[in-house]
Amino acid sequence: MSVTPDMPAAWDGGSLPLPYVPQKALTLEGLGVTHRSRFAVAATAEAPRQARTVAGTVLSLMLSPTEASAVVTRQVQACVTELAGIAYTRAMGSHLLCELWRDSEHVFTAVQHHEPLPLLPDDTVIGLHTVRSLADDYGSHLVDGVFQMWAAVRIA
Repeated sequence: MSVTPDMPAAWDGGSLPLPYVPQKALTLEGLGVTHRSRFAVAATAEAPRQARTVAGTVLSLMLSPTEASAVVTRQVQACVTELAGIAYTRAMGSHLLCELWRDSEHVFTAVQHHEPLPLLPDDTVIGLHTVRSLADDYGSHLVDGVFQMWAAVRIA
């Protein structure tokens, strides 16, 4: 038996090999293919940093490695950092549910929370100024009794 790069080296032939998992998600531009990932972070002061770190990893799988995608990644990370930073102060549970998804034109990020957030930035919600300056669009809506603040960053 020969071992190929797609086959685990420890495979003894008596059990089925693990399924092949591609290193990068395939995206077909112009077809509106959507990729989505949800992850939870602790509803603490560490929430913004945790959300930023996980978002960076997820985005490396969603976007092709180009200079433009590096800019989009930094913009999305800044948005999710600010949204998580605002939402953790309004969390009722121990975790915040964050979400990233993309279509052919935008990368979207969202963070769920339990109290409504203002749609328009003001002096008490500094993070929305950052989101407003980086995102093509942003908003808040109610889904099954839980609020979700989202932002859409255009893929360059």
